[in-house]
Amino acid sequence: MKLVTTDSGRVIQLFDSDATRSPRDIYFPQLYDLVGKRYGFLQHSDITEVAEKGAKFRTGKLDLEDGTIGIQHLEIYNDGIIATCRTTDEAEVVLQDAIEWATSTFGLRPPDELKPRTYQSWVIVDFERPMSAMIQKFKDIQSAIATSYAHAYGQHLDFETYRINFKVDPQTVPLHTPTEYVFDRRGGASYALERWFCGAPLKTIDHLGLLDKIEKMLSP
Repeated sequence: MKLVTTDSGRVIQLFDSDATRSPRDIYFPQLYDLVGKRYGFLQHSDITEVAEKGAKFRTGKLDLEDGTIGIQHLEIYNDGIIATCRTTDEAEVVLQDAIEWATSTFGLRPPDELKPRTYQSWVIVDFERPMSAMIQKFKDIQSAIATSYAHAYGQHLDFETYRINFKVDPQTVPLHTPTEYVFDRRGGASYALERWFCGAPLKTIDHLGLLDKIEKMLSP
């Protein structure tokens, strides 16, 4: 397996809004101004929608002594913060900085106990083996689909696996629990490349380890 690029990594930190609430009200125009100055965001959501939909920022950066981290998204809600960067490692650095800065700047109370963080990773990889090897009866299914198409349109085409998803029944886990694993062919790339856009509720490094393990399973 060859890593083409990391697309994004998201880290979500939820907390008890009552336990962390500042003793003074937050003036949201000031929050927008200070967050914009600290991270240099180029875009943000409508300030009139903050109370209902949260404060959302796009395209910023965090300057550190050893370099700069690009921030794709930063979302601030009354019960959590979400940071999205190129990898989950970078997103965690941004998330931690945002939490510590917001706690100090707006007088938020540090929570006695943080809820476990959840992760989302998206990467683009080239597999050496076709993903259709996941399906034991792929050739039979492929033939049946091609035959049905030829019967309907008079043209025989070579159908390939395009998307594979795995997800836990949402009725069996708490609301908003991320469980979906996604394998989508990369748009614009030849099928011969076996280039896939892959998503998982994992840290980036763990996601890549899983993809490498899956590819080994595809080998004959």
